[in-house]
Amino acid sequence: MYESLLFLNSVEEIHLKSSNSALGGNLVTSYVVQVEMTEDAKHSRKIFNEEVKRLSRALKDRNILLKDVGVTETSYELITKDSDGQRDTWQIIQRFGFEDPSCVPEILNDAYSRGDIGLLPRCGVAHLKSTTRKGVKQNRRLFCFLPLPIHIHFPSHVNGHFALDYETRRNLWKDENGGYNTVWNNCLMKHIIAPCYCSLLLKNRDFHIAEGPITNSILSQYSSLLPDLSTKDGVYMTILCKAIYERIGKKNLAVLPVRWPGNEGRHLWIGPGGMDEPTWKMWIDMGWDGSLGTNGILGYFDSLHIQIAEPPESSAPGYRSMSLMVASSVKTEQKKRKRAEIVRDILVASGFLLINCPMSIAGNFESAQVKVQAVSPDAVLSFYASYAQPHGLCRLQGLPKPLEETLFKDVETLTLVVAYCTGCDNYKNRLFGLPFLLTADGYLRCFEQEAIKYEPYFNEIVPHIQDQFFNYQIFHTLKLAVTTDIQLSKAFTVEEFAKALPALLPPEMFKAREEPVRIETLKAILKEKDLRWLARLWKFLYSCQKKLETEGNSRKASESMKNIVLPLLDWCLLPVNFRQQEYLFPIQKSRGVIKLPEMVVVQRTLISCLQKIGIPQPLFTYFPVDTDSIHMYYQILGNMDDASSVVLALAEVLKHGAIETKLSSHECGELCRYLVKSLEIWKGTADSINTIKQLPIFTTMYDKQVALSNSRVYVIPSNIPKIDMESWTAVQGIIFLKSSEELSELLKFLGCVSLNETEVYCSYIFQHFELLSQPGQKVHLGYVKDNLLSRLTTKPYYKEKPEHQREREQECNALLESLQTLAFIPTDDGSYVCASEFFDNQNEVFELMQEPVDFPPAPFDSPEWNDFLKKCGMISAVNQTMFCDYACQVEQKAQEVIDEKLTKQSRTLVKHLFSRDDINNTSFMNKVKSIRFVEPYTLGTFNRDLHDGCRMKNRSGQNMFIAFGNSITPENCDLVWTVQNILPTLDVPYYQRSEIYANLDIQEKPKPENVAKHIQRLCTKWAPEPHKLRPYAEFMALVLRKCYTLLKSMVRDDTSGILTDLKNTACIFDLQHCLLVQPRQVVLRWKPDKEIIPYLIRSPDELGEFIEFLKLLGSTLEKATIDQYSMVLEMIHDKVKDNELHANEKEAVCKATRSFFKLLKQSKEPVALQRELFLPGTDGKLHRSSEIIVNNDFLLGQRVEQFDKTFLIDLKEECDMSISEFELELLIKKLPASYQPEFLTSVVRELMDESFTEEDLNFVKMMQRKLQSDEMKEGIMRIAWHGVKENEKENERRITEAIEGLQNIQFIGVNIIRTFLVHKGSRINGSERNRHFHIKVELVDGKKCCKIFVGSKATESYNEHAMRIFYYKISQAVSYFTENIIPQSSFSYLEHIIQCNEHMIDQLLEMHGIKPIQCLQDLQRQFRPNPGQFVPLNLHHLLKQDILLLKIGDYVALEIVDPADNISTFTEDETTGSPGDDDGGIERSSMDPTYILVKIIGILDEDKGPTIATYKIEDGNGVKTVSAALLYAFHRTVTNVKDVDAILEADDTKRNPTVTLDEAKCEIRQTLLDTWKLREDIRKKFIKRLLLRWHPDKNLDNSQTATEATKYIFEVIDKLSKGISLEEQLPYTTHSSSTDSSSNYAGAYYSYISQRARQHQRAQQCFQENYARNRENVDERRRRDFIKSFSVVSRNPQPGEGRRWLRQAEWDLKSVINDGLDGNWPSPEWACFKCYQAAKKALKGAQYARDSNSVTGKELNDMVGIFQTPELRDWVRELQRLLTSPSYMQYPTDHHQPMIPHEDFSDEIARRAQVLSQNVTDWCKRYIG
Repeated sequence: MYESLLFLNSVEEIHLKSSNSALGGNLVTSYVVQVEMTEDAKHSRKIFNEEVKRLSRALKDRNILLKDVGVTETSYELITKDSDGQRDTWQIIQRFGFEDPSCVPEILNDAYSRGDIGLLPRCGVAHLKSTTRKGVKQNRRLFCFLPLPIHIHFPSHVNGHFALDYETRRNLWKDENGGYNTVWNNCLMKHIIAPCYCSLLLKNRDFHIAEGPITNSILSQYSSLLPDLSTKDGVYMTILCKAIYERIGKKNLAVLPVRWPGNEGRHLWIGPGGMDEPTWKMWIDMGWDGSLGTNGILGYFDSLHIQIAEPPESSAPGYRSMSLMVASSVKTEQKKRKRAEIVRDILVASGFLLINCPMSIAGNFESAQVKVQAVSPDAVLSFYASYAQPHGLCRLQGLPKPLEETLFKDVETLTLVVAYCTGCDNYKNRLFGLPFLLTADGYLRCFEQEAIKYEPYFNEIVPHIQDQFFNYQIFHTLKLAVTTDIQLSKAFTVEEFAKALPALLPPEMFKAREEPVRIETLKAILKEKDLRWLARLWKFLYSCQKKLETEGNSRKASESMKNIVLPLLDWCLLPVNFRQQEYLFPIQKSRGVIKLPEMVVVQRTLISCLQKIGIPQPLFTYFPVDTDSIHMYYQILGNMDDASSVVLALAEVLKHGAIETKLSSHECGELCRYLVKSLEIWKGTADSINTIKQLPIFTTMYDKQVALSNSRVYVIPSNIPKIDMESWTAVQGIIFLKSSEELSELLKFLGCVSLNETEVYCSYIFQHFELLSQPGQKVHLGYVKDNLLSRLTTKPYYKEKPEHQREREQECNALLESLQTLAFIPTDDGSYVCASEFFDNQNEVFELMQEPVDFPPAPFDSPEWNDFLKKCGMISAVNQTMFCDYACQVEQKAQEVIDEKLTKQSRTLVKHLFSRDDINNTSFMNKVKSIRFVEPYTLGTFNRDLHDGCRMKNRSGQNMFIAFGNSITPENCDLVWTVQNILPTLDVPYYQRSEIYANLDIQEKPKPENVAKHIQRLCTKWAPEPHKLRPYAEFMALVLRKCYTLLKSMVRDDTSGILTDLKNTACIFDLQHCLLVQPRQVVLRWKPDKEIIPYLIRSPDELGEFIEFLKLLGSTLEKATIDQYSMVLEMIHDKVKDNELHANEKEAVCKATRSFFKLLKQSKEPVALQRELFLPGTDGKLHRSSEIIVNNDFLLGQRVEQFDKTFLIDLKEECDMSISEFELELLIKKLPASYQPEFLTSVVRELMDESFTEEDLNFVKMMQRKLQSDEMKEGIMRIAWHGVKENEKENERRITEAIEGLQNIQFIGVNIIRTFLVHKGSRINGSERNRHFHIKVELVDGKKCCKIFVGSKATESYNEHAMRIFYYKISQAVSYFTENIIPQSSFSYLEHIIQCNEHMIDQLLEMHGIKPIQCLQDLQRQFRPNPGQFVPLNLHHLLKQDILLLKIGDYVALEIVDPADNISTFTEDETTGSPGDDDGGIERSSMDPTYILVKIIGILDEDKGPTIATYKIEDGNGVKTVSAALLYAFHRTVTNVKDVDAILEADDTKRNPTVTLDEAKCEIRQTLLDTWKLREDIRKKFIKRLLLRWHPDKNLDNSQTATEATKYIFEVIDKLSKGISLEEQLPYTTHSSSTDSSSNYAGAYYSYISQRARQHQRAQQCFQENYARNRENVDERRRRDFIKSFSVVSRNPQPGEGRRWLRQAEWDLKSVINDGLDGNWPSPEWACFKCYQAAKKALKGAQYARDSNSVTGKELNDMVGIFQTPELRDWVRELQRLLTSPSYMQYPTDHHQPMIPHEDFSDEIARRAQVLSQNVTDWCKRYIG
């Protein structure tokens, strides 16, 4: 109770009173709780409530949809205090509406529009800011404006207009199926309460901002406001909690506190999504003095204490939880602090945003799928990466600077931060731009990509660049490795050293010098006497070598050493002993410094030789013994085992002068042998050839030692013929060395050329072949042909090695290449040409196609030279280009004349083509296939006579040669010879045939489209004169059958369009008649006697196997079609034109016409023709059907003998058809409109002579009465409905309207009728006649009317045939004036009912199976309903509860009975109801009131006001006087519609303007004052109407006013009941209830009123929705439609009336039981009568409950027809059979004498009747409910 006032807007104090017996039972206040608010708070709440009322009213009036309700929110502070001295301060946030219309599910919009939900999108939260209650656990609860018994683990109270369960109204709605109530609660939690609670968080945040520094306890209290997602408060609370976090994330609400850098105790605020514009603005307002960063900067939850592990106290600092290593030495003052604290302080001081909230809140965000961040190495790295950004938050500035001047102060602190950052997996990739770089000079810097530092090793060899090296401790903390972290650190390599060296040693003295440098110069520069720098340098080089070997362990040490020293090759850093002096040689000459081994016997001569020459040797003076430096130095030197080093040493000696020492031949030989043995080692040495050539150690063929420099040396074979070789021996500058196998490799390396036979000929002899004499030429050519070429082209008898084979083949190819370019064949003019200039005279194609001069001359034309010349390049094969040229030559010549030679050339080329190896070359075949060089196949005699094919002719008139492309093999000649070229028989390899044919585009099988075209060409040629085919008929039939067979197998349907042209071609050959016809002229399996030769024939017998194929072409099966017969008529017309038909043509025309109309008669639907229709006329010609006249009226036809139009022939006479004029007219109407002939009756008009006198004839009266009778109208409607389908409801409306057309038909009796005919306004002479009747249609007042004139002698002189014509004409008129609603198939029924008596219409239609339709009864009712009809239940919401002054003539509802009147309304001990109560125990089915429709015919006491006035009414049973309390006016409330007045009258449809509370009170006061003057029963009805009028559930748009008005009603009732003046106050007041607690009205009564109000509201909403959906038809729904709804409504159930009849039935049965208590009835017939009446009344009650508009039936069997329950029907039928009828049980007249009813009915019958009647009554009771 203490918290009940939090969300009540109009109650500010509650008093709890109890009865005190000591004080005489008076009420004593035992507890008081009240609310305190500031004026501003009250004002804020008032504005909010007014806006809620406005929006609620708009919702109720449907001015807005639920999803369009905008957001209204208010915040205020509220204090609750009670009589116990407790005082609480609350922060209240209330909210109404949706931010986003799309968040409202469609199911809610639909439910709201239907009225299933009347709840409002309203909520509130209440947060306890402070309290005086101590030690009391504050339980949070859910509210539905008042507390619900639902406790929640939520930081605040939550209020919402929830959907509660129907039973207890104490829990939120639970529905496993997800109904709209569940969706409503979910939507309320997610989209209204969650935003409301977020506003509460922001409110608290702003409070803490204003208060200043935040203590840890305050911060803990604030953190507790963020809800815990792990609590188990149910699905709805989980949805709410998740929605809160989702909204915080989506809106990025700055509700998370972060530590303020440099400001102890103060906090900034940030959202989970980081910084944005509103957050920056808030920071500035809070006094933020840092830089303004960019949007998106995140805050991070502080989890450092979890991530950073502290080292054991007994051990040095080690690894943290992330396996991060930190510094091993920590300052004393830092040891007292935890590592996490140190890192946290540094981060905050640096400007890092640490969120000061528990990590559990971060978990809640993650559970709600809202991304938040906890502090992590990754985040710290990202933060410090903003160091150099212009808008970053990092406060570390001014780098580089000494470390002690930064925030880190010392290496140890920096090491801790860096060690934490290494917990990021990719921290090394993100160090660039971070201020973590500490160099060897003690400065803190940023990592930069352009300034990568060296690892901290060997920095002493470059003392001038210490800022380029890492600090050792930071380097190892970052776990850097130069091999993998090349982007962060780099090794101090030899290359880097070489770059730094010029700043240490002068390059002009130590680099790129040919002369060595004295060691004393280096000592002077470095100021080191012992030159330790030199040893450290070589150790550095050694370490680099080891690294290189580790990286590539497969390399040799010498190779890695070479790579190491490569950048220093030009620098003089190598100590050497040369010519007895200490020098520094360039390192690149290190291999030329030879460490000679001790003197050994084997190498003594060689060592002595080298010492004599004076090579350089190593110097070890400045290296410590057995150190890495001397080891590296020793590796870089040369030795005897490395011959290349010896060569370099010799070159170095030669650079400084010639060799002065004379060497012996033995020493020269030893050195040559050393060089030969080690040739592979030293031959790659730079300038080695020039060096060795300068050595005087080589022996010539004259045994002289010489150097080989500046000379050319050759060694040639000795077996080459010597003839004419003198020209090459006198070449100068050549040294001929003695051939030596031992020195051959060395000489070859030094450039001495050794030539083989082929090289001699190709490089020397053939190059100057013209220098040889003719005998010499023949000798050398013979040697080459018979020896050299034969040896190279002949495989040896032994197995040849592959390399030798390749060498031989290469040598052979070289020789052949030279021969092919060698001009050695003499010509007549004395010149020489190559063999490639001639063609092979042994080739058959060349022999036919080339000239004699193109072949080789003698002696080269002999066979023994043929193979040699082919190898030399003579043209011996026909290539693709040559073949195409030859084929084109044949094609060109064939255009002129074709002789025997050309034919032979063609055949030879074709034969050669299929013997070629490249026959499958696609590009070659594409060229060949289009050349016309092939001799075609010779056609047979019959083929040529039928068609000479598709061949082209040359200028001589001969058939041209053909191409392979698109030609076909000869076996398919008969199928395509008119459209394709036929190839001769080809000698093609069988296994290659398919591929070759495909490449040449040769068809083995014809294509169906070509076969179809072939048929078309053949048949088109012979179709005009098929009789000339007689000599070739058999062959023609055979060819076509072959074609049909192929097409039948290849064309299954005509989707490809291949057969399209054949369908219009005369391609069907009738061998018997020698006739070619089109496929559509053929009927398959047709009888011969039905043929119309030659226009329409049966299929020939020989084509029986092609039936399916012919059907594809358009032939019909077994029956000809209408279109085929119209085709016959068209063909005859095209043949005859406008001439008269001869006898055979007339016979064919009559046969076709008769068959055409027969098929037309068989067709049930209109036909569509594909061609023009021609019909025979009486003039013996064929005419277009639209140009001919049909005589459809025999009588008129006799009167137009002088008519100049052509008539259709008499089908009866000419075509032997039995057809009436009427049938012919119906048949013609089946034709398309453009094809229909004109009817005589439409061309000629019959007019009536006006000289007549009207007479009163009984026959005319009878016909007029019959036509206007209800039976006739009903009969016509039944016939019309007989053809209406269920889904054609629009036709039903048209039928009912069309029936009114019968009023426009009038029968007139006259004395005489004389008529004449008119055509186009001219009277036809001789057409005057006397008639017995005449039908005339004319316009009267703009409306068509039909006058049927009947002569006075008509009925007397009419025979049966004439009367049938008369009724037929009348039926036509009726059909016309009822808009042809009678289907053509049902027209005969109309004739029948017009002829018969009107009382027999129903029986006649029943006999024809045309049953009555239930809706027909509804539509025949009067437009305006009769008084006394029941008001449908679904229209009860339209009854206006206001007490208005009614008007005479109004239709109003009269209350007959209301179950509410039977509920006790003055029960003192019942609980008082409340306007907000939803409880009610009265079901609608049993508590609906009953109203009937009455009409106001008079007003009494009108001057006394609407309440006192009484009215005279007509209720269908007479005139009565009733009170105004029983009468209800009808009205509709329509919203969102512009044309409201289009539905009801203006005063009823206009919305009542919003009524103020004062106006409502005034109306209530006056009504109740007037009511209290009336009888109590009348007074109660007025009170009921007032409660319904002002019930809040019926006034959703003005609920506040309605609530207050309801309170006022009860207050006034209470005062008037107690006789208290309305101006006096009641002796006590309770503000906690909407209704006075002393009110006499019981809870059950008001609950019933509440239920009825909600029913009315839902019905009204449904009406408005339906109206809005159908507003386009507003013009048709006037007030008359509203009144009409009483009679044409589909159903009008009245369960109340049904129960009334049921009660009487039950009493009747009780009477039966009382009469036969002992099992015997004194009067069994009377008991049976009561059973019959009870069953009948029960069934009538069930009919009322089902539909009061359909209460019909006099007998039981009739009454049970509308119910489909089999058992009920069985009981009723048995009862009806048992008891027969009521008169049978009452009167003796229905019994055989002398029996009476008492004697015919026994006790057994009575007992059975009682059981059956009881069964029927029980069933009806269950049905009614």
